[in-house]
Amino acid sequence: MVLIADEYKYVLYEPSLEVGLNSSEEEKEAEKAWKKADQMARCYMLAFMSNVLQSKHKKMDSAYNIMRSLTKIFTDKSRPAKQATLRDIMNTRIAEGGSVREHMLKMIAHFNEAKILGANIDIESQIDMVPETLSESFSQFKLNYNMRKMNMTLPELMKELQAVEAIMMPKSSIHLVQFTSSELKPEGKKFIKKGNSNMILVPLTMSVTLYRGSGRQEGLVR
Repeated sequence: MVLIADEYKYVLYEPSLEVGLNSSEEEKEAEKAWKKADQMARCYMLAFMSNVLQSKHKKMDSAYNIMRSLTKIFTDKSRPAKQATLRDIMNTRIAEGGSVREHMLKMIAHFNEAKILGANIDIESQIDMVPETLSESFSQFKLNYNMRKMNMTLPELMKELQAVEAIMMPKSSIHLVQFTSSELKPEGKKFIKKGNSNMILVPLTMSVTLYRGSGRQEGLVR
């Protein structure tokens, strides 16, 4: 819309000047300029409106009042969507073992949607909200964050969380175990003996003991 022109735009946000007998020539000239800009702004606004909106606003005396009316109409319509987005922000939680990247992208999308709908959440508040959406696995990170009050952007926070996620990923180590032929129970395939040694090379499925972290787990390895 042509109203982006600076010479007209100010009348959308500034009401008419009050000019009286004791007003200065400068004030009278300012009022004259305001009325001219207001008339042009009203014409442009009404020309680009739907018929329904035109009939509602054509009798209003200023572009300022038209703008206030339009703001109220569209704010009221967007309010349910804005409330739903804010609920999504408050209720979103990362599942235990879930992807940090996917969770952060979802949170950023919610913040952007809230901004579009008129919810003003400053960046510092956005950053402070994110730790509250993390699972218990990130309890140490949340403690450090609250103590240090880290100053960062959302992408930087995502990198920090991904680094923590990488450290917390379970790491498995397989310990070699010596088996005797009587202890091995191959499933469905032959195995090879090497000389008289009790060590057996088994290129097939066998039972081994896995040590995952501090725990122990029996499983199959091919």
